[in-house]
Amino acid sequence: MCFLSTIIIFTLTKSLLVVKYIYGLLVLFFGLNSSAQETHIITGYDHYFSPDTAFVNVGDTLRLVSLGYHSITEQDSMDWVNNTSADNGGFWIGLGGSGDWFTMNQSGKYYFNCNPHATMGMKGVLYVGSALGQKEVSYIDEFKAYLDKTNRLNLDYTNVKSINVYSITGKLVYTTPADCRSSRKVVDFKFDTGIYLVSFLNENNIRVTKKIIIQ
Repeated sequence: MCFLSTIIIFTLTKSLLVVKYIYGLLVLFFGLNSSAQETHIITGYDHYFSPDTAFVNVGDTLRLVSLGYHSITEQDSMDWVNNTSADNGGFWIGLGGSGDWFTMNQSGKYYFNCNPHATMGMKGVLYVGSALGQKEVSYIDEFKAYLDKTNRLNLDYTNVKSINVYSITGKLVYTTPADCRSSRKVVDFKFDTGIYLVSFLNENNIRVTKKIIIQ
């Protein structure tokens, strides 16, 4: 009888340990999934977004903040390409919004702009989940604007037909046509200190904007 009781107690103890182990795995699994979710912030400043290209996972939280006379408006790709002041009924924050929160539950590529400054190319792209393809990322990286040691503006690009440089106030300070066969240009032009937006327009009429800071 004592031997049978010992077997029963041992079996029950072993079963409890197995249940406890499974419970621990479930807690760890859901804990990791919960902690993997992140919060991202896109801010509209004076004529540019930071960041203007964001990469998030499905389930992450997105906060939109607008500083000044700007909106953050989701729009269709064609309106985005053509720098049109339009919205598609997606995420939106009005002028001077202190910050709204959105949970990104569906993978995809989301376009947004500032409606009052759409014609200036104040816009950005949000990649969610499976939309984070290497092709898209490499495409964005095809456009670069940076300063060398002599403070000259260096531009790297692919299939670009024109380049405009705007001051932070929206004034066009430099413009030049670009040879689509070329891939690099050095701008020998004296810029004052400040923040500038370099706008590339490629042969497919897609505009990409990069920010530079001259100190």
